[in-house]
Amino acid sequence: MAQLSGEWPDLCYIANVRALAELCQKLSSQQWITIDTEFGFVKEFHPRLSLIQIATLHPPMIYLVDVIRIRKENIKTLFDEILCNTRILKVFHSCKQDLVLLHAVSGQLVSPVFDSQEAYGFLENEQKISYKRLVEVYCEISLDKSCATSNWIGRPLDQTQLEYAANDVKYLASIYPLLQQQLVQRGKLKWAYDRFEMFTSEPLYSRSRSWLNLKISKDLTPEQFGMLHILSLWRSDMAVQRNVPPTYLLTNEELLQIATSADPQWRNEKLRYNFTNFLNSKMAMHQQILDFYLNLYPIYSNLDDILARFQEIIAECSEQHGTSRAALASYKEQLLFIFEDPLITQSFMDPNKFWYHLIGASLTRVLHSYRAPS
Repeated sequence: MAQLSGEWPDLCYIANVRALAELCQKLSSQQWITIDTEFGFVKEFHPRLSLIQIATLHPPMIYLVDVIRIRKENIKTLFDEILCNTRILKVFHSCKQDLVLLHAVSGQLVSPVFDSQEAYGFLENEQKISYKRLVEVYCEISLDKSCATSNWIGRPLDQTQLEYAANDVKYLASIYPLLQQQLVQRGKLKWAYDRFEMFTSEPLYSRSRSWLNLKISKDLTPEQFGMLHILSLWRSDMAVQRNVPPTYLLTNEELLQIATSADPQWRNEKLRYNFTNFLNSKMAMHQQILDFYLNLYPIYSNLDDILARFQEIIAECSEQHGTSRAALASYKEQLLFIFEDPLITQSFMDPNKFWYHLIGASLTRVLHSYRAPS
């Protein structure tokens, strides 16, 4: 491994397959590591992974894995031996986007994980604490985050970028044991790990949930909602096939216009023709989607009222237990529960999970009060 000179003699840059193999051997004996990623926004479906940062506390070491130079196809060893090793806990700050990106690169779910942002949310009534703020709270250090939007695709990375990337895991290695201890002391460790487990059971924000990025309205008819849903699935599939961001094909506003207009205007005839073929090949699925929204109409036609009642329940529980509302249920998770997403419904209604006793049963009673009589 090449050792970098400068402020941290414990910073190692991993830029070839041999160094990566040596790193995996070193990390294999660790019980936990801290991890972060840097990526660049390119004209592709997913951002392009540039760097994987890893830190250990014993011994105190920081490793920067250069995914651009090693190449994505050679990074599999790191996933097989470390990132997907169930004996090693991976500690992130705000892990959702990292997990989606790492899954896109490897096709594997990184597990098990600990998320410091979510953990802090169970300890304090503070919404989605930033990493910069977390370091200020626990380490009394103010980090320079000016490199957050710098060019992470170009090579070589400069010293400022390397130090920025290292900081994202360096301080987390000191903070994680403190968070773990506080969760134990307050009897909330099980709550936190219930949430972490949900993140790794499947990619929470996968293409099947792409409609969450659209503006959901209670005024949509079941037919319009069904059309919007299948348009969103088609756009995601097309974007994956062409490896472009979904909005490069059609914007969210264009999807809504097509789904709700009696005379939809397409950007070009080729896209309209492609969607028509997709729809004709998915008639059974389209009918299932339509039936779903017809049955759910008594619920989602009262969406604003239901969300308001949800937020009252969650706010009261948050105040009672000294947690953030987002730690209990984010806005998107509330929507997924209303629209009967299997993962969220199973998590909220499992008596062995913290959600059921804190909010799940109460949220369910709200939904039942809006259901049409059978």
